[in-house]
Amino acid sequence: MKKRVSFKTVLSGSLWLWYDHMGSMALVNMLWFLFCIPIVTMPAVTAGVFAYVHSLLAGRDEGIGAFFLGIRDLGARATLICACLVFLGFVCGANVAFYLFIVSDKSPVIGMVGAGIFFWVGLILSSLCLYLFPVLCHFKRGWKRIVKVSFLLAVAHPFLLIWLFFTFLCLIIVGIVSGIGLLLFSVSLACTCPTVAVVAGLILYQGTEETDLITVRFQSMEEDWKRRGIAYIVKPWG
Repeated sequence: MKKRVSFKTVLSGSLWLWYDHMGSMALVNMLWFLFCIPIVTMPAVTAGVFAYVHSLLAGRDEGIGAFFLGIRDLGARATLICACLVFLGFVCGANVAFYLFIVSDKSPVIGMVGAGIFFWVGLILSSLCLYLFPVLCHFKRGWKRIVKVSFLLAVAHPFLLIWLFFTFLCLIIVGIVSGIGLLLFSVSLACTCPTVAVVAGLILYQGTEETDLITVRFQSMEEDWKRRGIAYIVKPWG
């Protein structure tokens, strides 16, 4: 069994998964846009999008219902995760400002080093959020386990995490700039990429019932994605 998860596999798998469920993905994206009009609901609704994508990879026949189940079952935890990350981001930002504008006046070297350290800590925490949500959807509960698995996946695949972070940002920026993208595809596709990466990473670590249940299905889907080419878009029955 392979020991690495490649960005190429994750990206191609995400695109094909989105293509295979284009209609429902667009609908989930529109529901996300609608339910996020009150900003405070964004973490819970985003957890619903991740839960829907995870249900597709797990082969559960829940349809759009997985989106609403995700909001109901994971919304409170997702909101708490975001609240913690916002707080930690504020702490990192305050420290960056402190070292950059106050300490630098007395010791420029210490100021720049301190600001740089807290800047990268904040960036790493932001990137780690991409793994926390899919892992939350996979294990459902157990804070220690969710954080530990997310951290280990990030450490095991640091370059993949960097690619995922910038892909996520690019998709959201494209959605915002285009307008229609934010309504139809950017959020659902942005959530699909880290979810595929997490499931692909988890099947490398055997021994859990949750992982064993979706390993066979995911590997079958992965083989199907590899066989596809551009012609599949025009003639998927060929």
